[in-house]
Amino acid sequence: MTTPEQAWADACARRGMHLLSGDSRRVKELAGTFGEVRLVWAIQCYSQEAVLPRMRDFEEWLGGQKDFPDAPVCAAYLSGDPEIVALADRLETLRAAWFPEEGTAKEIKDLEIRLKGLIC
Repeated sequence: MTTPEQAWADACARRGMHLLSGDSRRVKELAGTFGEVRLVWAIQCYSQEAVLPRMRDFEEWLGGQKDFPDAPVCAAYLSGDPEIVALADRLETLRAAWFPEEGTAKEIKDLEIRLKGLIC
């Protein structure tokens, strides 16, 4: 799996930028609080939107992300496996349901267990 430091270095390299030592330290700090898998997924999402990746901008972007997926969902997205990604999408859709139907809570729990079994 890609580390958060490597994900940030890749995001910078794709834009012709070099990894700054201060950025590397900050990425390590963020990984400790946000979680490595979640941070890698966040960096990938951010780098698709950002013209030039800058740590200050990334931290602002990250702070503005409400309801960012949990680690198993991020790991599913990072896997790239269409079936696993579909499970993660279904789980995120159910979690965001405004008016959950009867049985939604059970389906959410079942998907969480299934996804963790496939990822972990």
